[in-house]
Amino acid sequence: MELQSIQWSEVVQPEIVIGLFGVIVLVCGTRLYRLSVMAPGFLLGWYLSLHIISGVSPAVQLMMVLLSSILGGIAMLFLEQLAISLMGALIGGGLIQELVTVNQQEWYWPILGAFLGALIFPSIFKKSLTIVTAGIGALCIAYSCNELNNVLGIIGLSLFGWITQRWFLRKKRTYLD
Repeated sequence: MELQSIQWSEVVQPEIVIGLFGVIVLVCGTRLYRLSVMAPGFLLGWYLSLHIISGVSPAVQLMMVLLSSILGGIAMLFLEQLAISLMGALIGGGLIQELVTVNQQEWYWPILGAFLGALIFPSIFKKSLTIVTAGIGALCIAYSCNELNNVLGIIGLSLFGWITQRWFLRKKRTYLD
């Protein structure tokens, strides 16, 4: 297969990459803390470059995808506190979205949940890193399998990841130490 004939957006499917990232973060999230912080930047840079760059040669497309992914990851590493606040906002907004019934939900409820999550989450981040990384891993796996509506499966995977990180991988030094 020649490099010129490869369409990278068809070879590397986002669902596969997100699923693999989910498995890694599910069972090793606290050990790979920096990777967990950098991953949203990698994925965002990769996604945007695949959708913005079109009509160029596959070699140029590959280089742009790699460059934008690396720059996105480095940006997230430098903006770690922003990433933690964004994670809190996503968790807060998502929780409010699920807890408030659809019939009674006003447009501002998820925004309020996101705002509170962004304020509260950074202060409890270190204590909750194990369950948060397990939850993120479970969500990534559910997304890659198109099972985001399977709440019990996501909870089960999160618990599996939390137990794995907490008891089986605890002897090594992690970010929490």
